[in-house]
Amino acid sequence: MRYLTRPQLVSLISRAYLSCDRHLCNNAFALYQNSRIPPSTHYPHLPAASNAAQPGKLYLSFLGVTTLYLDDGQTRILIDGFFSRPSKWQILTQKIEPDKARITAALKRASIAKLDAVIAVHSHYDHAMDSPEVALQTGASVCGSESTANISRGWGLPENRIQTIKHGSQVNIGGFEFLFINADHAPTGMTGGVIPNPLKPPVRFSDYKEGQSYSLIIRHSGKAMLLQGSAGFQENQLAGQKVDIALLGIGTLGQQPQTFKEQYWQQTVGLTQPRLVIPVHWDDFTAPLAESMPPIPWPFDDFGKSIDFLLARSAAEHRTLKMLPLLQRVDIYSALEPDA
Repeated sequence: MRYLTRPQLVSLISRAYLSCDRHLCNNAFALYQNSRIPPSTHYPHLPAASNAAQPGKLYLSFLGVTTLYLDDGQTRILIDGFFSRPSKWQILTQKIEPDKARITAALKRASIAKLDAVIAVHSHYDHAMDSPEVALQTGASVCGSESTANISRGWGLPENRIQTIKHGSQVNIGGFEFLFINADHAPTGMTGGVIPNPLKPPVRFSDYKEGQSYSLIIRHSGKAMLLQGSAGFQENQLAGQKVDIALLGIGTLGQQPQTFKEQYWQQTVGLTQPRLVIPVHWDDFTAPLAESMPPIPWPFDDFGKSIDFLLARSAAEHRTLKMLPLLQRVDIYSALEPDA
């Protein structure tokens, strides 16, 4: 395969931009992606559950970004619930809003009919934009920051189905306990800001301000998981929070300096001491949801560098690192067994 160099890619994208040729721009990104960035299938994955759901099991499904479906047979929780996934061209040139048809199709594909809650880890569009529409389609409530609450209000979710949380909030739903701990977003240059009033789409993607980001400690059946929805941290906020599994957001981590990568690892994995580390928020969230999705492309990230760093640190500390299969159920606690 003939590789496309970065200068060639920049030249091609510049010509595409100047000519307003979105197809040329998309093809340039795809060519670089396919020739330079390893697919997620290159790395070890947890096995999908091979049989029907069994009582007493906790199943986790990865649906892209940090959209995670948790189902113990009695209670069903969706983290974020982002399915619209507007294209790069739409994000840059148009106002956006939840795509009801895409959301309906994604929920059906994931076998999600009814939810008890949708929990947003922060309020950027790739996390919280679809949350209220998912709630409307599944009968759920939305739980998140005041900014997430204003996204929900703007989309018409009834007030009695909106739960606003803050640092230290503990939310119990069925057999689940969720602890919200303030966190910082990955340093992307597009962080901060709040949504002070109900947000009524369609709006620009940049109108979905971060609000407050959270680290989420999820406890169930005597075990605990950390969900770090973005590759950022607040120093020592996770001290004393021991978990079995860490779900680490790694979007843009590959573009960060080595010192930041080391700090991120120490402030998440180092403080919580999980046995199993699982990367999330690595996929190109401007691509449609599918069983095989490309990672976030250069120049926005370097997926290979991120995973290689995590693999090296995991091996050095005798931890296991595995990817989640897309759109498939995983018996997540069985993943802690030595031969998983």
